[in-house]
Amino acid sequence: MAKRKEPWDVPALDEPELLARAFRIKQVRKASDDKLHFISSPHLDRTAPDKGADVTEAHVQEEAKGLKLVATVVTIHRSVMPSFFMPRVKDILAQVPPEYLDQVTAYSTESDDSKPNADRPNYHRGVTKFYTGKLPDHITAQPVVLMGKMHRPPEPPPEPQDIPVLSPVNVRSRVNRPPAP
Repeated sequence: MAKRKEPWDVPALDEPELLARAFRIKQVRKASDDKLHFISSPHLDRTAPDKGADVTEAHVQEEAKGLKLVATVVTIHRSVMPSFFMPRVKDILAQVPPEYLDQVTAYSTESDDSKPNADRPNYHRGVTKFYTGKLPDHITAQPVVLMGKMHRPPEPPPEPQDIPVLSPVNVRSRVNRPPAP
């Protein structure tokens, strides 16, 4: 008998798709100054305790300007410790709504404390906001870590360049050349 997929199951992405999304979609968070800031790239497959979002912390980067909210969805996260909300980045990236996938460039997530998980204590609900907008080049160039290995985003294709065309060269041969000694 085939295993029935639970509505609580987090979708799985293959590694190339996960990396493609991670290079394009970055984490933002409301920091202590009440503005959205980029957060340094964490490991995609690990959970980590919340480090807070004080603007003086090293993992809190520059303010995320020009982002526009496109969707707010309830996301599902496997729980490592039932009392702590520690979502994995790969779980969030796997739950981007398909209709917004081409537009989304950033996300933020928080615990959905309004609905307890008495029926599934090993899962948490999150409220994830997906944003669109242009990301700074140095943010999109950030590497990501998956399974302990650092991955760098692919280099953009080079700009097309004009190739100078030289005028034809007329080569004349000497027929009456003396033989070489």
